[in-house]
This record gives sequence, structure tokens and C-alpha cells, in this order.
Amino acid sequence: EILHDLEKSEFRLVQDPRAILSYHREGSVLDFSHVYVPMALRGKGIADLLDFCYRDVIREVCVQCL
Repeated sequence: EILHDLEKSEFRLVQDPRAILSYHREGSVLDFSHVYVPMALRGKGIADLLDFCYRDVIREVCVQCL
């Protein structure tokens, strides 16, 4: 399960909050910052899942993505 924390502008894996995708938002522009998945979770599609959630937000609220 992925949690979208709007105040921190990040997506986190609920089961392990070290797995994170962060971004910056200014108006209708999202600027992708970074993604991190702990070594033990790599290769399991966690980064893809975080990215999918991020792209879902882009489609809903953004005009432009950096």
C-alpha cells in the first residue's frame, strides 16, 4: 500500500516508509526529486509502484512536469 503525503510531497510504502518517492510542486508543475527503495525490497516492483502513483497525480492535477 502506498501513502501519498501531500504536506511532505512524497509517496511512501506503508509497510516500509523508507521506500519513498519525493517531488516538489509549484502550482501546476511537479518536479520529480528522487526515489529510494531499501536494498531488501529492490527487484520487487516497489519503485514502479511509487512511480505509477506519482504519474497518476500528474494526470489529475498537472499541466507540466519537469
